[in-house]
Amino acid sequence: AAGVADCETLSNIFTPKFEANPTDMVLINKIMKMLNRQECEDGALYSKVAEQKYNLEPSADAAHNLAKMFFKKKQFSKSKGYFEKSIALEEDVEVKAEIHFKLAIILLSEHKLVDSRKNALAAIKNKPGWGQPYIVIGKCYAAGSKDFPGKVHEKQALYWVAVDKFMKAKSVDPECAAEANKLIHTYSKYFPAKEEGFMQGL
Repeated sequence: AAGVADCETLSNIFTPKFEANPTDMVLINKIMKMLNRQECEDGALYSKVAEQKYNLEPSADAAHNLAKMFFKKKQFSKSKGYFEKSIALEEDVEVKAEIHFKLAIILLSEHKLVDSRKNALAAIKNKPGWGQPYIVIGKCYAAGSKDFPGKVHEKQALYWVAVDKFMKAKSVDPECAAEANKLIHTYSKYFPAKEEGFMQGL
C-alpha cells in the first residue's frame, strides 16, 4: 500500500503549509498536482484544497478535481454537479470526453438511461475510437429492456441492440474486447427465439 503511505506523507507535509497560506494559489496548485499524481482524491487534505481552489478560481480544472473527489467517495449527486460545471468550462476535447463518460456512468447507476446515453454519445463525439462509452450505451439498452412496454419478444429485441453496441465497442477499441465479450455472452442468452420472432412477423 505504497500509495496510502504516500498520501499520508503528503498530507502530513502539506496540511500545515496549506493552513498557514490558504490563499496561496501557487501552493494550492502544487499540492493538487502532487495529490492527483498519487491519486489521493479521498483524503481530507484533497477535499480542503480542491474546494478552496474552486472558491478562489472557479475553472474547469478546479471543478473537475472536485467532481473526481466526490466520484471516488461515491457521492454521485455532488460529483454530477461539478462534472457538469467542468464540462461547461472545459476546452480540451479529450478531458471533455472523459467527463461525459463519468457522467454517463453515474446516470446509468441512477437509471437515468436517456441522459446516460446522451453523455456516452458526447464522449464518443469528443473522442472517437474509444470503446467504453459504447459499452455504457449497450448497458443502457439492456437496462431499459425491463421498462420497455410491449410483448416479451419486443423487450428481448432490445438485447439485440445492446449486444450490437458491445460488438461496436470491441470493433473500435480492442482494449475493451474482454469486457465486451463477457457482456455479449451474458445478453445473447436473452435473444428472442427464432420461431417466436418469425411468428410475430419479425
